[in-house]
Amino acid sequence: MISNGNEVIIKEEKVLVKNVKILFIDENSLPDPENVSAVFLVGYFDGQIITARNERGWDIPGGHVNKTDPSLLDALKRETYEESNTIIGNAKPYATIQFEGKDKVMLFYASKDCVLDEFVPKSDSFERKLMTIPEFISKYNWEKDVMKLLIERSLLVLKD
Repeated sequence: MISNGNEVIIKEEKVLVKNVKILFIDENSLPDPENVSAVFLVGYFDGQIITARNERGWDIPGGHVNKTDPSLLDALKRETYEESNTIIGNAKPYATIQFEGKDKVMLFYASKDCVLDEFVPKSDSFERKLMTIPEFISKYNWEKDVMKLLIERSLLVLKD
């Protein structure tokens, strides 16, 4: 549940889109780190989404949690910097997705406190671009309905 101190803004809820179960969470209902396979950031800079182009096309930064990562947030910071040369602050966990038949979940964070370092292309991250939401959704190659829902919810979580 997310609250502004006076009222509940978002209640924990589950949504099923195709074969993907989406659970909206907050800092008090984080999954066990052992059950998280990957972390992702819906990050904003100047009102636009930070995206990175890899072999699958345009995506939000993120990736697998390593056993050497001290925490899920550390994994997020590492992956976000590796893929988009972005330094993140005040990242708020807000959703998990789980594919049908899988045990582990992917954890999503949102942040509007992002700093862009000079982008350096890598073998698995070719380009970084700031995009509007409609532009990103149009270029996104996976389940557009799932990503659109995740982005919409990130905006609610980051609303002041």
